[in-house]
Amino acid sequence: MSAEQAENDSIPISKYVLLCRSLVSKSVTLSFPGYKFTFDLKTGEATQEIVSENKIDYTKIKENYTKIKKSRYVYASGFDKIEKAVAVLKYDLEAEPQKRVTTAEFGGNIFGSEVVFVPSKNANEEDDSYLLTYVHDETNGGYTFH
Repeated sequence: MSAEQAENDSIPISKYVLLCRSLVSKSVTLSFPGYKFTFDLKTGEATQEIVSENKIDYTKIKENYTKIKKSRYVYASGFDKIEKAVAVLKYDLEAEPQKRVTTAEFGGNIFGSEVVFVPSKNANEEDDSYLLTYVHDETNGGYTFH
């Protein structure tokens, strides 16, 4: 069910949240801090806050989950200062700011790509899933899935 259908069917919808990268930056970079945008469909009000100062991009959510509930978790690739993906980040949008991010680093000279979200078979919870990313080990030149 889309947001428009839910609103027309009188299902109470208060806010939609989106985590993404900013399109404006003081310097030219490939990735940006994560922002949380909240859209109140009843009042038309839109607000934003920085969720993470980490450089992130390629954000993912459990896409089929958003049709029935708001998303609590957002996953992203985390970047180092030379713009290489060095980790997968999990954001809990309902947690306190200091506990909001969980990081899984690749380590060594291993760098990743965009994260793909794969729900577990018979998944009941939003974060019952696997996150896949294609990684490159610059030490030995190998490639693999993580």
